[in-house]
Amino acid sequence: MIDGIDSESETLRILVYQALKAYKIKPLLKLLFDDNLIVRTAVARELQMRSGRIIFNFLKIHLKNKKAIVREISAFTLGQLGLQEKPFKSQSLALLIPLLKDRSTDVRSAAAAALGHLCSDSMPQSVEKALIKVAKDKSCDVRQCTGFALGYSSGSSEVLEILKDLSVDTNKNVRGWAKVGMNLLKGKKLSKKSPKLE
Repeated sequence: MIDGIDSESETLRILVYQALKAYKIKPLLKLLFDDNLIVRTAVARELQMRSGRIIFNFLKIHLKNKKAIVREISAFTLGQLGLQEKPFKSQSLALLIPLLKDRSTDVRSAAAAALGHLCSDSMPQSVEKALIKVAKDKSCDVRQCTGFALGYSSGSSEVLEILKDLSVDTNKNVRGWAKVGMNLLKGKKLSKKSPKLE
């Protein structure tokens, strides 16, 4: 999974991230597929903040690349492209849902997490149904990303049952992210009930 960077490389990651701010978009796009994980993720984060049609179109093309590492980082970047504004949300959802069936577990987990990020404000039924289908994926990475993403779903009885099952999964990371998903749903319900300040 993409965020698996240890604390020893934190300083290097910060330095790379700061240096990338001076780069123009085209050189950044070339660096997105760098062999170094720190470089790839730092570039992805910088592209997510900048957003724009050029970046979106570049990612769209590379979601079909033969190399799993390219599909994974493209899905990861697409998941938070434009951050809170999410200018390409509906188009991105349509591109990411099919990646939940990718042969690579890294791509499937990146797609599941990306769907969660994109749907943090509202999750369409099509996305929820697609995530429900992969909740029992053989990969613990996919299951944990699905547990997180379902935290932004409708919270239907089916979703709650899935999160309950994931919260007792044999893998501790899956259990942890399922609990995060449950807490996200609880927070969503509480915010709907709380009085609005005027």
